[in-house]
Amino acid sequence: MQIIKLGGSVITDKKRYCRFRKQVVGKIAGELKRAADAGEKFVIVHGAGSFGHIKAREYQLNLGRNPKIGDQHLGFARVHLDVRTLNLKIMECLNKHGISAVSLPPLSIALNSAGKLKVLDVGAFERALSNSLVPVTFGDVVFDEKLGFSICSGDDLTLKLGAHFLPERVIFVCDVPGVYADFPPKKHTAILKEISPSDISNLSKANPEFDVTGGIFGKIQKCFTFLEERKTTEIWVISGRNFDNFRNALIGKDIQGTKVVIK
Repeated sequence: MQIIKLGGSVITDKKRYCRFRKQVVGKIAGELKRAADAGEKFVIVHGAGSFGHIKAREYQLNLGRNPKIGDQHLGFARVHLDVRTLNLKIMECLNKHGISAVSLPPLSIALNSAGKLKVLDVGAFERALSNSLVPVTFGDVVFDEKLGFSICSGDDLTLKLGAHFLPERVIFVCDVPGVYADFPPKKHTAILKEISPSDISNLSKANPEFDVTGGIFGKIQKCFTFLEERKTTEIWVISGRNFDNFRNALIGKDIQGTKVVIK
């Protein structure tokens, strides 16, 4: 079993509000179908991209309820509607390619506490899988027992599901071929084949201008925490634009990208 996280930077143009990359998602869906036909099982998580981050940042939804921010409740509703719209577009692509995918919106099955994912109804995913369905969830706004509401990121959902299912592999599909040796990358900056905690001190944080969930730096740090207790699961960061490589990753062949490791 594998958990696939489709990054918002791959499935949307993160700098253009609600701009969906239909052709890219269609090709990804085609590769997922090939792997499913070969017997692979998946849980799919996708980011919010420009359907979530731009408005979430505008209304500061990641910081919780704040009466000083006008119409913040409308911002909450707007972002939830937008990410549901993105999810429906992705579900259409998956279903069109013959994948029996079903949507599990976090607002209905997750609870945050102080901005961190506290509760997730993993039983909903188990029931979907037991009925030969592919569960799909996504970054969303959710209720928060301390802040009123906050952001539940796709990365947090991915690793929470990984902790429960202990999959063979977790694949973060991004718009870059892996983790660069320097951030921000220069023209000839190399891609790290592996990244461990000792490498992080050499990296500066990527600019989170359009990402309210921490960007690549936050993602890798969360992966380290995950691997400290679950070293049998492989975690990879790969490109969503190299479809041959994506296919190889799905079926366990040689992968081009960055493997997250604990040494």
